[in-house]
Amino acid sequence: LLSRLVTLVAMFWMGSLWTICAVVATGLFAFLDDRRLAGTIAGQFFHIATWLGVAFAVLLAGLLGVGKKLSKPLVGWIALAAAPPLANELGLLPVMESARQAGNMALFGSLHLVSVVLFAIAGIATLVLVWRLTRPAT
Repeated sequence: LLSRLVTLVAMFWMGSLWTICAVVATGLFAFLDDRRLAGTIAGQFFHIATWLGVAFAVLLAGLLGVGKKLSKPLVGWIALAAAPPLANELGLLPVMESARQAGNMALFGSLHLVSVVLFAIAGIATLVLVWRLTRPAT
């Protein structure tokens, strides 16, 4: 049962992150004519993905700890999946907002690219995490 819960948590985390990044955000920009509105709504979804990721990370680490399967490599992958969006939320977003408000769209665009990379790192890390957690026992 514990092993199945671990798998479900990791898969829900990966699925939510990938859905928001690949489907919701791109869909908003594809279907809404107002790019600023699309960005605002996408930003709210990324905010949700970030804090959901933190909750999933804590839950996953707790479940693995209870099952005595929390290894250093798994801790590393959990941190690599949770930390980049959190760094984006707490560090990068305020600077992006300041650049946007100042009308410095070149800086905003550069920071947006960093944000995309941070979420891509998290997405790949959740994929690796699910891959490692679901590999057959040897």
